[in-house]
Amino acid sequence: MAIGWKQILGGLFCVLLIVISWLAMAVIISELQKGSKYNKPYFLTYIVRAGYSISVPCWALWYFYLSSEHAEAPPAQTQQITRKLLLSTLGLATVSGACAYTWYRSLPLTAVSTNTAIYNCSPTAVFLLSIFTLNERVTIYKVISVFLCLAGVVIVAIYGSPNTEDSADTILGILLVAASALLFAVYEVFYGLTIAHEITVSKNFLVLGLVGVLFSFFGIPVFILLHYTGWETFQIPLGRDCWAALATVGLDLVMNLALSCGVYLTSPLFMSLGSLLTVPVSVVVDKIRYDFVLPWPAFIGMGFIAAGFILMNVSEHIGFMKETRYTWQFRKNEEPASEMVDDLFIEKLD
Repeated sequence: MAIGWKQILGGLFCVLLIVISWLAMAVIISELQKGSKYNKPYFLTYIVRAGYSISVPCWALWYFYLSSEHAEAPPAQTQQITRKLLLSTLGLATVSGACAYTWYRSLPLTAVSTNTAIYNCSPTAVFLLSIFTLNERVTIYKVISVFLCLAGVVIVAIYGSPNTEDSADTILGILLVAASALLFAVYEVFYGLTIAHEITVSKNFLVLGLVGVLFSFFGIPVFILLHYTGWETFQIPLGRDCWAALATVGLDLVMNLALSCGVYLTSPLFMSLGSLLTVPVSVVVDKIRYDFVLPWPAFIGMGFIAAGFILMNVSEHIGFMKETRYTWQFRKNEEPASEMVDDLFIEKLD
């Protein structure tokens, strides 16, 4: 499907919002835990994920007042979908929380550029998991992209850290961001298994909102557990730290909204490739904010990751277009037969 210049401009604006939001969150969370000594990654996880709850009233406004979706499904079917959504979003909320927690913990231990490059390997993990869960078709291009991304991660992990004197923290940070990327892949695969086949624009808001509501409720016992075990004592941020935490909530919501709008205006491929701009921009952020420049081998690793990311998305898009074209041709070939049956039926009635 062709995309008009207005949609492209809208998509580019959404990509700009995603890049700014992502890198601003990375810097704020890193400095909040490292500079201000407010090392409370679970508290940040809780308030950010709980902030998704605002999507529920947005969904209600769209579903009941701005669209006719509620009139198209019988009440029994609606209740069944809602019950299924509750069970599915409970799992999504758990995985989403673990993904955010590991990413927040990794940020003060790694450079922003290193962290961003490794996290962008999540499509590779999605592909590997989808082979066993969603019957993903294996192609030579996707296999090459996996090896490119893995090679890139290894190179970036070796050469992409400014903390040369504390290798233990560096290794921990790399392992945490790799775990976060893997958890994000699990989130996407689980989403595809349970919800994606029946998703609409309004239901997408509902799922995001339910993730926030369920995390708000079930995340409280985790607070108690972490506090009394001494793993993370409960402490509300004050002053500047409080504003930084609230800014993180707003930036995360802006990023999710920009991603949804961008996919609606353009395509998932356009937004996936556009979000890859976070990698080169993160290098600029490291230079300006921390006066850190990656050594040249790390740039080669980032190039491998970018090449693998692009190859994976383009291969996926080509496969989707071929499947769509085959379906269209199949339906087109079926039309004469159906018209013949209609003609015979009319003649029989006459």
